[in-house]
Amino acid sequence: MKLLDFIVCDDIRREEGGKFTLVGVYNDKVEFIPLTPEEVKWPQNKQIGVYCRLVGEKSDFNFEKVVIIFSDNNKEVAIRLEGNIEEQLEQKPKKILVFSFVFGISIPKPATLYPKLQFINDDQVINEILPGTTLSFIARELSTGNKLGTPSLSPPEKTQS
Repeated sequence: MKLLDFIVCDDIRREEGGKFTLVGVYNDKVEFIPLTPEEVKWPQNKQIGVYCRLVGEKSDFNFEKVVIIFSDNNKEVAIRLEGNIEEQLEQKPKKILVFSFVFGISIPKPATLYPKLQFINDDQVINEILPGTTLSFIARELSTGNKLGTPSLSPPEKTQS
């Protein structure tokens, strides 16, 4: 099984004819833009959509549900989505699977999150895919463009006295 698309956005709408509309697609960060610096308060609440497409053999798709976990430094964050598969498209000789979730989350602090897809059958993980993308949640101050609460990915530099 191979992941073709893993797209994070604000909302996903299903249209007639099996089409999807993805609204507000994110690259690698979600910025909260407050009107004043005093409005930068954590946790931040946000609606997020995740759209996925997978391709594989028919035997690859022998699972009951999909779980998407977003973690911060290998610690599971309170973002765990479970759902049944919404749509399956047959293509010969491969099969393409399309699914999407839209959910509300609460981000407790500035963070960089790493998504993981788990495929469950009989309450056991039978396959796992790491999309290889990250999603940073930060707040931005409008007046100066400074990022408030930017997640730290490396140790702070030592300053000389």
